Amino acid sequence: MPNTTKKISFSLLAALILSAIVYFLYPELTRLWQSVEIQELHPAGLLVAYAILPVLGFPILPLLIILGIRFGSVCGNLAAVVIMPVHMVISFYITKIWLFRLVKWIAHKRAVEVPKVPAAHQMKFGFMFMIAPGLSYALKNYLLPLSGIGFLDFFLCAWLSQAALAVPFVILGDAAFKWVIPVLTGMLVVLMLFFAVRKNVVSLSNTWQNKGDVEDDI
Repeated sequence: MPNTTKKISFSLLAALILSAIVYFLYPELTRLWQSVEIQELHPAGLLVAYAILPVLGFPILPLLIILGIRFGSVCGNLAAVVIMPVHMVISFYITKIWLFRLVKWIAHKRAVEVPKVPAAHQMKFGFMFMIAPGLSYALKNYLLPLSGIGFLDFFLCAWLSQAALAVPFVILGDAAFKWVIPVLTGMLVVLMLFFAVRKNVVSLSNTWQNKGDVEDDI
């Protein structure tokens, strides 16, 4: 708990310092930002890039921010959430058709079994896996199906959790482009707080899970 308090305090302090810097350098930053010609990006090309690049392993965060810049908060989030299932479907079937066979072949060669998550825990495991820090968006989409989770459960876990995580970055891109300082500062604070406490939430969930397993054994 003390570590979490320190992280939250540090995040708030960093957000305030960043906001102060943006406030005092507002004119210079505005001229610099307006020199970036993102608005000239063709909408169709950006949407196609967003649909394809994350499947190939390209980081999704820059694309989410650009969607916010190009389409605004509402349309940008709509595009991000609606197209995101394309990533899920392609990743799931690539894993099931090719990667899972490769893993099974390697496991057979090494005389080991491929571990699977019990059906009763697949949804909870899927959500916690998707929000846990460390792995990239694309890697999570490819690895989660290896746990043996069904398509519907995988789709719900991946889409709902990743869509929720994507919304702040699209809003952040829109606010940054328009230089809406209150919204920009608020989103930065929210993101910093989220990343500060996310690891603790995952650790707490794992602790509860371990306690539940012990009780089941008793």
